[in-house]
Amino acid sequence: MKQPTWLILGCCFLLSCGKHTFPPAPAYHAQALQESLQPVRPGEPGKRPFWNSRAVKFIHAPAFDFKPVQQATLYRFTATSVVDGKDYIFTAQQPWAALTEVWRRLPIGYVQLKVEALDRQGRVIELCGAKEFYKDAAFAGPYQCAALDYRASALAAWAHLFKQPHVQTWAQTGEPDPTYPLYCYPAKVIGAVVSSMAHYARLAPADSTQAIAIAKNAADYLIRISQPSDRPLAYFPPTYHGEQLTAGAYAGQIMIPYAAEAAMYYLDLFDAINDTSYLQAALRIAGKLKKIQLGSGTWHLKVHAESGQPVQQNLSIPITIIEFFDRLNRQYHIETYQAACDHALKWVLAHPAVTFNWEGQFEDVEPSLPYENLTKHQACSLALYLLDHGEKFPESKQLIADLLHFSEDLFVIWQKPFATALSLTKGPADDWFTPCVLEQYRCYLPVDASSAKMIESFSRYYEKTGDEMYLAKAVALANNMTQIQQRYGGRYRTWWQKTDGGWQQDWINCTHYDAVVMHAFGTLCAELDQSLTDIDKKPLALLLASPPQPAIIQELVRRYQQCEESALRCELLNAIALQSSDAARPLVLKAVQSKDAELRAAATALLGDFDDAKAKDFLQNTLVHGPQALRSAAVRACLRLAEKMTAANQPEADLWRRLALHHASDPASIREALLEMGDKTDDPLLVQKSDEMKTRFQTMAQKFGFVVHWHMAGPFPLDENNVQNDHVSVESIDLSEPLKVGTKTMSWSAVSADNIQGILHLSDRFGSVPGVVYACAELILPSPQAAQFKVGSNDGVTVWLNGIKIHHHPKGRVLTIDEDRINVALLQGRNRVIVRIMNLGGAWQACLRICDEQGLSMDCSRWPELSNPSQK
Repeated sequence: MKQPTWLILGCCFLLSCGKHTFPPAPAYHAQALQESLQPVRPGEPGKRPFWNSRAVKFIHAPAFDFKPVQQATLYRFTATSVVDGKDYIFTAQQPWAALTEVWRRLPIGYVQLKVEALDRQGRVIELCGAKEFYKDAAFAGPYQCAALDYRASALAAWAHLFKQPHVQTWAQTGEPDPTYPLYCYPAKVIGAVVSSMAHYARLAPADSTQAIAIAKNAADYLIRISQPSDRPLAYFPPTYHGEQLTAGAYAGQIMIPYAAEAAMYYLDLFDAINDTSYLQAALRIAGKLKKIQLGSGTWHLKVHAESGQPVQQNLSIPITIIEFFDRLNRQYHIETYQAACDHALKWVLAHPAVTFNWEGQFEDVEPSLPYENLTKHQACSLALYLLDHGEKFPESKQLIADLLHFSEDLFVIWQKPFATALSLTKGPADDWFTPCVLEQYRCYLPVDASSAKMIESFSRYYEKTGDEMYLAKAVALANNMTQIQQRYGGRYRTWWQKTDGGWQQDWINCTHYDAVVMHAFGTLCAELDQSLTDIDKKPLALLLASPPQPAIIQELVRRYQQCEESALRCELLNAIALQSSDAARPLVLKAVQSKDAELRAAATALLGDFDDAKAKDFLQNTLVHGPQALRSAAVRACLRLAEKMTAANQPEADLWRRLALHHASDPASIREALLEMGDKTDDPLLVQKSDEMKTRFQTMAQKFGFVVHWHMAGPFPLDENNVQNDHVSVESIDLSEPLKVGTKTMSWSAVSADNIQGILHLSDRFGSVPGVVYACAELILPSPQAAQFKVGSNDGVTVWLNGIKIHHHPKGRVLTIDEDRINVALLQGRNRVIVRIMNLGGAWQACLRICDEQGLSMDCSRWPELSNPSQK
């Protein structure tokens, strides 16, 4: 993990007598970088399992489950950066060593790693491991200022929710609004209506009567449709109801943890109105949970409502049930369930807290195999529970830190990533509002409640330890919550991206949880602010937790002028620029002349915020005559300036993008400039840079096994025949002849993926309409080869090899690289692969990677791919 436990936790100042004492804090970014050098809960054969086999991004130096090789005396690690093309090399005694030695030097961006076993003479015995991943940016806040006071933000979100027609319907009819599809998840979403309106009623006297009526009607409805008293899961509210979304597919199934969640929503209503019928409803659920608890201490995850038998063998990670039982004891002094609570916690500490298989257990995804679909929700919940019960678990400090760093490592995005896959095609990540937090592997997208989970976790960790960087992390995410809320009319938007695929309705449970967390965090910040009356004693993070104020800006300027530490001066200058461009401008223009190289680079990057002649002159001069570090900062400033000009409809924006493109050396800046300038085929500079980037990405993709070059026919209409039947005879396909599917005939055309993961973005070519395309690739091998095909698709996919169907997945899904794995035998000479890619709507994508029989990527650039594979 980051630092020795005593350095991170033992030296922190604890909450005492209601006040904090703050030690001199280092620059947040410097602390985050130092912590990132150590792996998070690294695996070790025979001691700790490796949890990151399917992880795709890391903030902390990772360690991978690469197997030792007999006769090897040393292992050589080569990490190739896609950003600068350089190899970062070190050797270690074990193939599972962490990448700490090169981690600080590796640029932010995609990395292709290989590990080779060496003999005593330093010769390569064999390749024992390979992986590509994204090295993500460590925390480097602040990122933006607060748009609202946090408590005011929470109240505004509850008020917005209260006004929604699908919420008001409860007061009018006592039934769910059929136009709001998410009511098909009653325990989770209708339960959230109950709790949200109970909370809102206490804060909004004018709306209190109506809010309580909504809450009571929703609760009464949920109780009414719950399982009858003579059923195996008596009193449990349904997880699914109706046919919308996934409810139809999972009809008759109940997810056990959601019963506890609904019970706590009943308790919220009881707290608001003191109607004991809702306390009794919660206690009936508690009694049934206690009765069906497994001998191991946990519960089945999903069961059939009629029989009470498990749907799958996956077990619940029962943190929600633990929280429910604990609340009954701590708040209501009902000790009946404490033994069951302790038993469940013991199971958690012995299983997921050891294996780190924090499975994403959501109602709209299938239970998964170990490590296939990780999330941070239960990991953070366990950390919160241990923090709140610190007196009972004094030995848990290391585990708590590991849980938070695991969650941050895999799911927190501090700055906009270099696209989901390096590509010259605009991808979903280009539209993310950062900083943000991704939900789970199977929904690797920024969701508001995921950010709220990290706000709650970071702020509680700070509250219990005094580690100021975690307050800063919580503030960074909370500020973005307010900025997005302001942008979208007061709502807490579920999806933190500019485009939401037409899904305008927010998840009520997410909105409510956001508001609960933001209100609690706002209360904590207000208490801290009141306890520290001298502004010069307040932590930097606390100053940034409020909307800009003259006194705060003045204090930031004072600290900047008195500060001598370079990294901290950079953070303060950035904070001032976020709060007030007028206050920042003279400081920035002076700092660009500083002898401090770090401060000078930070100030140069900030010049993009000032559209005036002096700043522009300095940028142009730096691009031509400045050292490389300053030129890179000047490129970023040019792109920022162009962005501001575009927003103001100033025509010279592309001139600054072109200037940045001419001087840029890193792929991220080149890509940003190319995307923003559009497809201008008459501009030689754009054509040259675009071709260079495509070739670079495709070469990297081939070296890691992805098939890049294809011939494609389609799209063809989607009907039942396409989904269930082959529809064409693949053995007779001749690429020199048009392909006929049903009544439609289409010619074959050459297409190539333009990204490092070989993803064919078909929706960019054909739109998001339902349909089917056929793609063909041919490889020539010098000898037979046992291999493994790894396929990802959105939606369905069928694969043929040399005329034989080897794989079929007919259902809708999001693209996951390497999701399907098929063992195959490649022939000497020509091998033909045909892939049918089906789209049910929305994104339309697919990729194929070729690996050896152990699953290690094979270098496809070694095999000639026919430029025109027209012969059978």
